[in-house]
Formats: sequence, structure tokens, C-alpha cells
Amino acid sequence: VAYTSGKIDLNQKSNEPFVTQAFVNGSPKSLTRELHIPHGSYLTLIFSPNIYPKNKVSIQYKFRGVDEGWNDLNGSELNITDKKAGAFALEIRAKKTGGYDWSDTREFLFVIDKPFWQTFWFIGSSLLFIGLVGWGSFQIAKSVSRSRREELEMFVKEITEKNEEIQAQSEVLTDSNKALHSLNLRIAEQREEIQ
Repeated sequence: VAYTSGKIDLNQKSNEPFVTQAFVNGSPKSLTRELHIPHGSYLTLIFSPNIYPKNKVSIQYKFRGVDEGWNDLNGSELNITDKKAGAFALEIRAKKTGGYDWSDTREFLFVIDKPFWQTFWFIGSSLLFIGLVGWGSFQIAKSVSRSRREELEMFVKEITEKNEEIQAQSEVLTDSNKALHSLNLRIAEQREEIQ
């Protein structure tokens, strides 16, 4: 049997836990400003329940909008990996064993940055690069086409000149053939006259 002069308050709320340290890929990060985490990194959060003795405390957490129920935390360290890019609100609460209720919920906000291939500068650079490659390809194709056209024009000019030369030789041969034919006719006439 025990006696107290104070009020016995069953189910008193436990103290709220808070984040004491944050590590990104093992490197400590400041908790004084919004925590940004590079895509693909892991985040380690160390909690302090602000309740003594610490071995008589249960801590639970959940991601607002993601988890429906609370998750039990073994110890005071939470490792967060494999989250998509975006802003997250981690809710945490603590409970001291023995007639205490859960504490009020405390939030810890952090942002996982987009992967570099989804950032504006990468998309813009890629579009610029694609545009430059397209323009360069067009200029090369245009240059090759102009060169081939010039080669074809030279070839057609050479063939035309050879054709004109052959035509001129054909005319000379035709004229020579006519002259020989008329000479043959005269010779034939003279032969007939001689006989």
C-alpha cells in the first residue's frame, strides 16, 4: 500500500520525441534548415524520446500520406532508403511504459531531390544537345548533297561534251560518207563510159 498527497493521473501523456541527428550517406547534416537528400541516398535519423529511463520507451513512426498505421521503431535510429523524389513528412511519437499514453505527434520534414535526369537543367541541356545534333546532321547532309550534286553536274557536263564531240564526229563521218558515195557513183559512171 502506498500513499501520495498529489493527484494520481493515470494515462498521462508521454513527452514528445525529437530528431537529434541526421546523416545522409553517413555524413552528418544540419537540422537547422530544410533537409534535402540527393536521389538514391539513404537517410539515418537519430531520435531522442526525452523520457528517462530510455530503455522504458516505445517509439513509433509513419510517413504522412503513405503509411496508414504506425510502425514500431527498434531502438532510436531509423534508416530511410528507396524513397522516390518528393517532400516527406515523418510523424513520430513516443510512449513511456507504465500507465502513460502516446505523446503528441512531432513532424520531421525532408525532401528527396529529383534524380539528375529529371532536373530542368539536364532536360534543357539534352534538348539543346539534340537540337544541335539535328542541326549539325542537317548541315552535313546539305553539304554532302551539294557536293554530290556538283559531282553529278560535272559528270553530266562531261558526258554532254563527249556526246557533242561524238555528234560532231558523226556529222563529219556522214559528210565524208556522202562525199565518198558520190565519188563512188562518179567512178562507176566513168567505168561505164570506159567500157
